[in-house]
Amino acid sequence: MDAMERRVLEQVERNWERQLEFLQGMVRRPSTLGNEALVQRFIAKELSEMGLDVDLWYVDHAEIAKQPGYSPVEWTYEGRPNVAAVWRSPSDAGRSLIFNGHVDVVPATPEHHWTHDPWGAEIVNGRMYGRGAADMKSGIAAMIYAVQAIREAGLELGGDVTLETVIEEECTGNGTLATLVRGYGADAAVIPEPLG
Repeated sequence: MDAMERRVLEQVERNWERQLEFLQGMVRRPSTLGNEALVQRFIAKELSEMGLDVDLWYVDHAEIAKQPGYSPVEWTYEGRPNVAAVWRSPSDAGRSLIFNGHVDVVPATPEHHWTHDPWGAEIVNGRMYGRGAADMKSGIAAMIYAVQAIREAGLELGGDVTLETVIEEECTGNGTLATLVRGYGADAAVIPEPLG
């Protein structure tokens, strides 16, 4: 392991409690279909406090409906934002990367069947319980805090890194489609889903 890698991993360890608190904050904000705004604003605030260039916008239904890959819907996009934040490379000489994660979760009903509050983000024996903790709010926390660790370790990248948190992965994929319409693109993308 070289010194640069060691610095990043040390920063990951230093940020662990902050990352857990951030994950709990996301889980405690229910984000079922149509109710994603609260968690998206929470994420946007965190990204802004990290010094990233944050874009919170509302999906333009008419615009995405013209695109290949659009899935027809019977609901509105009013009040349901996407978020993107860019860490801009000073040189922009290298390849770019997108990290993309979805904030929407399936309903937790019937909630009385849960052994832990589905919106409580309770940690018991090293395991967090709550709707969306695994799929995929933990992936969002990991991607955001991985970028933060690299930044705090003092590394500079050759290409831009974009963090995207999107709506509607559980049913259509239109949230990610809206990021492309918005102009976000990269040489590669990583989606930190919890399963293979």
